[in-house]
Amino acid sequence: MDLSLLIIVFYVLIMLHLLMLSFSPFIVSVDASRERTMDSNGVVNEAKKIVAELPGSNLDNEPLSKWIEGTQTPTAFDGSEVLPARTAEQCIQCCKKQNEIAVPSEQQSLPFVKNSMLWKMIESMEVFHRIPQNPHFKPLESYKESSREGLAIGYMVNFSSVVDKALSLQFDDPKSIMDDILETLVDLDRHGFDVRAVHNCITSLGSVKECQEKFRGQLEKISSQIVEKTLEVNKVDEEIDEINQQIRNLHEELSVARSAKKKKNREVASLQTKLQEVKESISSVKDDFEGLAGAPLENA
Repeated sequence: MDLSLLIIVFYVLIMLHLLMLSFSPFIVSVDASRERTMDSNGVVNEAKKIVAELPGSNLDNEPLSKWIEGTQTPTAFDGSEVLPARTAEQCIQCCKKQNEIAVPSEQQSLPFVKNSMLWKMIESMEVFHRIPQNPHFKPLESYKESSREGLAIGYMVNFSSVVDKALSLQFDDPKSIMDDILETLVDLDRHGFDVRAVHNCITSLGSVKECQEKFRGQLEKISSQIVEKTLEVNKVDEEIDEINQQIRNLHEELSVARSAKKKKNREVASLQTKLQEVKESISSVKDDFEGLAGAPLENA
């Protein structure tokens, strides 16, 4: 017996125990409570019997018994409590529309006899009212007859689990979870389950997820371009700072040159004044010379 099939049956026991716990708040009398306890013990014993009949059931089942007797809270894939999301509501609507079209056929001949007490409880689960199922379980004919019913119960619970996973998907969940659900649906379809509603829902969500990944790729590309352009801007800013520094230096040099020019202009003006004075002195001396030269000669 494949170990994965044994794990499926273990999961059946866990789900059934959780289901029984969910019924307990509606028990309104002591007698009803006792009757429920007896039924629960019978269901658990029946489940243990099914596991015992499976090949490889000689494994240590002590952890399994602890799981059956314990309580657990449904959680999301990341370990947090599952919160309803818009996609889950859309998936429910998708399932309902599919069920309005797909009408289950009459009971088919199964490769085993339904003797287990678990069937009534499983078939009363909400998921099978929402999405009616009539699996044929033909592939189970290749297994030992004593194991077929237990495996069929495992597939029923597996279908319920995969629907819960589909309805619990969150926008940020990795696409690999959807791919895993689709692979499980293929196996369920092989056993006669009507998986069209869930498949269509997951396919639609997968398309949205692909768009998200596409946009995320564009986001990363644009972010990279922004970083690259920002570095270029910083480089240009450095060049501008260098040019501004050069401009400041030139302004200082210009100021020094202007001061030197003013000083030279003052020196030129002073020299021009002296030049004028010298010219006037020369003119005066010339006049004196001409005056002396034109004077009559006299004996001393």
